[in-house]
Amino acid sequence: THVVLDTPAGIEGKRLEAVLRIADKVLVPLQPSLFDIQATHAFLQALREHPRAGQIDVALVGMRVKDHTIARERLEEFAATLQAPMVTMLRDTQNYVQLAAHGLTLWDVAPGRVERDLAQWAPLTAWLSRQ
Repeated sequence: THVVLDTPAGIEGKRLEAVLRIADKVLVPLQPSLFDIQATHAFLQALREHPRAGQIDVALVGMRVKDHTIARERLEEFAATLQAPMVTMLRDTQNYVQLAAHGLTLWDVAPGRVERDLAQWAPLTAWLSRQ
């Protein structure tokens, strides 16, 4: 029922145009770094200028975010200035690396082992399944 296209960072031009022709939602990953913040700002501007901008839901997801850090605070401050919501922030954890090495996801192991991560994914999966 869903198709997910994982595009390279900095997609633009004809490639971006092709994706936006068929997209209903765009999820923009954002790390708490100055470089990511600047690149994301430019990318979101390009999305707002696209002819289909009003028909595409856009949201942000914080990636590799450490709790109680200045970097997280700056990321939250930046996100608050944008028109796209920050649906969740995923913590910086080795769970993803370790599971991927075995061809697994968070949903393939005992929930108690990845409870905190699953809780962070809940708002994201809710946003993605929203019509």
